[in-house]
This record gives sequence, structure tokens and C-alpha cells, in this order.
Amino acid sequence: MRVQTVDSELITSVRDLRLLIEPEAVRRAVVGGSEGFLGDARRSLETARRLIDEGGDRAGLSLVNRDFHSLLYAGCGNPLMREVLDNLRDRTALISVVAWHDAEGRALHPSEFEWDEHRDILEAAEAGDAEAASRLTTGHIGRFFERVLAGDR
Repeated sequence: MRVQTVDSELITSVRDLRLLIEPEAVRRAVVGGSEGFLGDARRSLETARRLIDEGGDRAGLSLVNRDFHSLLYAGCGNPLMREVLDNLRDRTALISVVAWHDAEGRALHPSEFEWDEHRDILEAAEAGDAEAASRLTTGHIGRFFERVLAGDR
């Protein structure tokens, strides 16, 4: 058995791969226009809004965040790309758990702007603007990892 340590090397490695792969997967999914994926992503976003409004259940938000991202790239048409991203998504969840605590170990809640960024990505996808959805995904992932690496949670 091996315990995964969350350190700057892991964080940087996950960030680099997600930035290379996920925006392209989202772009492909929007171009491909898979049936139902946007409705499922919209429901996921609405669930996140409800959880935030109810006080920000961190475990629930983490699961909804994972679902939202996977719904956006699921229709990319490349099973290996999805498999790699699912693995990275699981590692990102581990990083998030660490990032959502301050230096004294107190639990912090994910910021409201993460929800806003998800909404913007989804709206671009719903409008059929694959390039904007990809670009917004890049920014969203980049900003998350910048906050984590800076310790500004």
C-alpha cells in the first residue's frame, strides 16, 4: 500500500496534465454535442448552488465539482482521454481536500467564484462556443492551482 502525499510536485504535475488535456476534451465535447451532457452539467451546477446556499457542505461540493468536470469532458469522443482525466480528477479531489484547510487545519469552503467560473464554462458550452468553453476551462483550472500553490485558499 502506498499513501499519496500532496506536495508541490504532485500539484504541479496534475496541473500541467489537466491544462494540456481537459480544455481540449471540453472543446471536443462541445463540438460533438453529445445528447444530454449539458442538461446533466446544468443540474450538477444547480446542486452546487444549493449546497453553497445551505452552508457549503465540502464533501458534497467536492463530489459535485468532480461530476461537473467529468460531465463536461465525457462526450469528447476519446475513451483514453476520459480515463486519464478521471484519474487526474481523483488526484485533484485529494489536492482540494488539502487546499480547503488553512495552516491550522481549519476547514475552509470553496469560494463562490469557483461556482461562477463553472457557470461561465457551462454557458459557453450551451451557446455552442467550443473555443470559449475551452479557454474558460483553461483559466478555471489555472486559477485553482495558482491558489493552491500560493497557499491562498
